Order: sequence, then structure tokens, then C-alpha cells
Amino acid sequence: MNNRNVSDDFLKLQERYRINLKDKFKKIEECVQKQDLTTLADYFHKLKGSGQTYGFKPISDIAALVHEHYKSQSPDFFQWAQVGLSLLQKIHPTLNTPPSISLNQYPEFQQLESSMKSLMKKEGES
Repeated sequence: MNNRNVSDDFLKLQERYRINLKDKFKKIEECVQKQDLTTLADYFHKLKGSGQTYGFKPISDIAALVHEHYKSQSPDFFQWAQVGLSLLQKIHPTLNTPPSISLNQYPEFQQLESSMKSLMKKEGES
């Protein structure tokens, strides 16, 4: 197998992953509505890893911040999960192969990131 075939195969995998994200978003939305904390955290944890694996760093970055809220036992976890989901849904149509998006253009990402920094600072003071 040559590099071109591997590259073409990976591009196909990336596209399939991108398309399947909508189903994952629906499942996350259901977990938010049911307030299923453990399953919701698991979805964000998986997105954190899979986004990076498939070359969609913005997906991974958003999911990592939301998952950190879970790990930090943030009382606002469900709120931030909703913000994260909303942001994922917003950027989804802009994802392409290869991805080229800057999350800093989205106020929701800045809020999510800022809240995590604030939460980490509080933990450090404890």
C-alpha cells in the first residue's frame, strides 16, 4: 500500500467521522435532557480523543474543556455541556477535510475556556 492510498483512506475515514458527528450530537442532547451525568461525560471524553485522532482538533478542544468541568465536579457541568454541544453543532458545518477552523472566533468557546480557567484557579486555592 502506498502513501497515496493511505492518505485517501484516511480522508474517507475523516469524512465518515464528520458525518457521524450529528448522531453523536443527538445522543449528547438526549443525555443533557435526561441529566445523565456519567454517559454525558463519557461522550465528551470520547469526542476529546476521537476528534484528535481524526484530525478535528476543534472538536477535541471543545470536548476537553467540557470534560474537565465534569472531572472538576463543576456544579455548572450541565450548563457547560449544553454550551459545548451548541458550539459543536455550530462549527460542524464549517469542518472540512483537512479541518481549518479557529475556535477563538466563537464567544461560546471563550466563555467555556474562561470558566474552566476560573474553576482550575479555585481548585488551586483550595
